[in-house]
Amino acid sequence: MNLHDRDITRAAKREGLRQGLRQGLSQGLAQGAQQKAVEAAKKFWGNGVSQEIIAQSLDLPLEKVAEIINGKTSGVSSL
Repeated sequence: MNLHDRDITRAAKREGLRQGLRQGLSQGLAQGAQQKAVEAAKKFWGNGVSQEIIAQSLDLPLEKVAEIINGKTSGVSSL
């Protein structure tokens, strides 16, 4: 392997690392937003807000709000 090949290999590894970090960050942010929506739905429900208003306010399907409220949704993966 010559110096040129090593440089290409290093550059490819760096780009792979950057891409992995971007993807991980994006997924983490999405999961955090979904978890926040679950927490907000539960809090709204606890304060007497209707399921329809919760769904509209959080931009969630009514079925998902019902699942959250009925305890069938524990967190992120189901939104």
